Amino acid sequence: MLDLDHARIATPDRTRVDPEVFGMTKKTTKPGKPAAKKSDASEKKHTEDHAFYKNPLYYDIVFDGDIKDEIEFYKRCFDEYAGVKVKKVLEPACGNGLYLEMMAKAGFTITGYDLAPEMVKYSQERVRKAGVGKAVTVVEGDMRSITFKDKFDAAINQINSLAYLTKDADIISHFKVTADSLVDGGIYIVELTLKCDEFEQEHKKDETWTMERDGVVCTATWRPNRYDVKNKLRHIDFKMHVDDHGKTFDVAETHELRLWTYDDIVSLVKAGGLDLVAAIDGIYKKIPDGARITGDTYEFPYFILKKPSKSKK
Repeated sequence: MLDLDHARIATPDRTRVDPEVFGMTKKTTKPGKPAAKKSDASEKKHTEDHAFYKNPLYYDIVFDGDIKDEIEFYKRCFDEYAGVKVKKVLEPACGNGLYLEMMAKAGFTITGYDLAPEMVKYSQERVRKAGVGKAVTVVEGDMRSITFKDKFDAAINQINSLAYLTKDADIISHFKVTADSLVDGGIYIVELTLKCDEFEQEHKKDETWTMERDGVVCTATWRPNRYDVKNKLRHIDFKMHVDDHGKTFDVAETHELRLWTYDDIVSLVKAGGLDLVAAIDGIYKKIPDGARITGDTYEFPYFILKKPSKSKK
């Protein structure tokens, strides 16, 4: 999905069908701030294997953009859908810390976590330089298992980051730990990219773009590779060429992402202990209740998930 609208540049996530497969074939804890609970020593340690996420400066340059409209969208959703006044926000997979910085500038206290330690350090330095470090906490954590001592009023997750969890059990686990981190009536806003019913709609061009900052030039290509419909996966080839003041290098790797359908989202959200209360399209308009939601019509929808009150469980 490379969402090159007027609001921002988002992580690419557009795909097309490979005939051989389809039947033819996207963060230091200080005293007084929320801290992640220590995980069980026996728990399997997951790591970030993508080289791209180990180069946060170049990631930040490639995906730089204006997200002011999206921040305003979050604020409206908080007012409309949350059962509490939203002051404390959680951001899973916070990456380069752009949303942490902007949400803090909008007046929220926010905690972010990411699996890549390089992103965590970069985000910590980013918010410090932006002068919002007192409102932001950034820790290393896994979406499948991280829990917090404190509770949050809302959580946000953008640009299909959740698609890196490809198995049902991992997705459900993420929804459960996120629900556990929310207060009753708290909401979780998740942006996902859905599969098209009409597969010819998935035949989109490769996305290639160049970004420059302070003499560093990054050219990236997000190339649709293939679908594995049976296992609900999409495979994307990512390439990036970096020219850092004459020093050049390339990153080339394949990303395996969840192939989302609306029906799967409904069942996984429910299994994770959250209620799906609304869906919003990519230009921040509510999708009518009962509408069939696919990638054909709604390419980058947001889903509003809510933690039910104990009396409703």
